[in-house]
Amino acid sequence: MCLYSLHDIIFVRDFHRRVNKMKIKIKKKQKYKNIYAHLKDKLIQQNIAEPQNILIEPKGELKMSEVLLDFIEPYSKYWETEEQLYKLLTVAIIAWNEALFSGEKRKETLEKAIKLLPTRVHDDARLMIHEMIRRKEKYFADIRRLIVNFEITLTKDGPHVSVASTLESSYPHPLKETR
Repeated sequence: MCLYSLHDIIFVRDFHRRVNKMKIKIKKKQKYKNIYAHLKDKLIQQNIAEPQNILIEPKGELKMSEVLLDFIEPYSKYWETEEQLYKLLTVAIIAWNEALFSGEKRKETLEKAIKLLPTRVHDDARLMIHEMIRRKEKYFADIRRLIVNFEITLTKDGPHVSVASTLESSYPHPLKETR
């Protein structure tokens, strides 16, 4: 004689599956909290932002990591490795931030950014950045948040990108002045 019905066995099995899924979700959430904490520490150490001005996933705001991934979507064929994605995101962030400026300020900061890149890629980088600036102005013009840093973590589901950005209300003076 069986003490448990088939219904009871299925219920217990499903219960254990749900518990395991919850444990996995909690581990992922903790992992991402650690990533965000690391990114926050990096911003503070690099003297980019004051601790009280760094908000992690502020309620009601766009997730800039998702926006950034949408922004680079047409260029997704240009990366296969973490290093290639890092380089693409770096160029994309330069373009994104430059699009927030205009006139001489844009020209000046763009040239400073390009000088940080290897000389052999200056012309290609300049073309790609101008193309990305046009994309930013056309499809993302209403998002006026400056991207100040990012971090990539590769997961089995693909890359996870964490982004530190300003809130729109803090633009155009979001960063600490450096001396």
